[in-house]
Amino acid sequence: NNLKQIGTAAATFHADWGGLPPSRISNKYATWPMQLLPYLEQKNLANRFDMAVRYQDQPEDAQQSCVNIFFCPTRRKPPSLSDPTITNHSPTGSTGDYAGCGGSRAGYNGDLDDGDPVNGGANGTMVTAEATIVQKRVVSWRPRVRYSDITDGTSNTLLIGERHVPRDTMNTKDIGDGSIYDGEHHRTAARVIGTGPNAYNFDLAKGPNDKTSGQARWQRIFGSYHPGVCNFVFCDGSVRSISNSTNSDVLRRLGTKDDGEVVVLP
Repeated sequence: NNLKQIGTAAATFHADWGGLPPSRISNKYATWPMQLLPYLEQKNLANRFDMAVRYQDQPEDAQQSCVNIFFCPTRRKPPSLSDPTITNHSPTGSTGDYAGCGGSRAGYNGDLDDGDPVNGGANGTMVTAEATIVQKRVVSWRPRVRYSDITDGTSNTLLIGERHVPRDTMNTKDIGDGSIYDGEHHRTAARVIGTGPNAYNFDLAKGPNDKTSGQARWQRIFGSYHPGVCNFVFCDGSVRSISNSTNSDVLRRLGTKDDGEVVVLP
């Protein structure tokens, strides 16, 4: 139900902004949960944020405001804040359980959601925006990904899913469980999926305690606390449970928006 509502909010955002919500406006700036607040009946909280400034410059009460829809009740419930002793220079803030799909991380070495084509460009649907920043303020920005860019079909392409957070690493920045409003943490805002050239095997986590293959895998992947499956909302707004045993090449095809390799799940 949470993912369904988030998917609907993303569609309304697309109608207003001419594109899907970017994973982050830019490094250190507004993440997709912050951008979607007005579309999730959270206008009062949205008004406490300033989309033009960095997370660390936002009001403390806004940083720490937990919104139920960003938490999977199978994993945890609010309040849940990032650990300030671990996040160091990033102020503590609300955590959450969902991440945008940055694609397969094939062909580039930047952040998981780096949408800049100069750097190769992430091939998923939730990537960084085109933004102009002057003296640490965002003066203009626009989404990079439109429905027309998803040539594999909106019903066949992942938008947002449950991100893997091993039980013993909750609320820690280094494995991608920092504040969902903190644009410095690309592993919190987005995850990658599947296999590709020069890429790790970014399969789905096999359970809440899965830490196989080290941080290079488990801090970048999707995963849930539901037995055997991980839930996703697709770009058409449909929500599907995908088996944790799904082949990584199938996952890659679902996670990329325009590779021409369409997968239709049963």
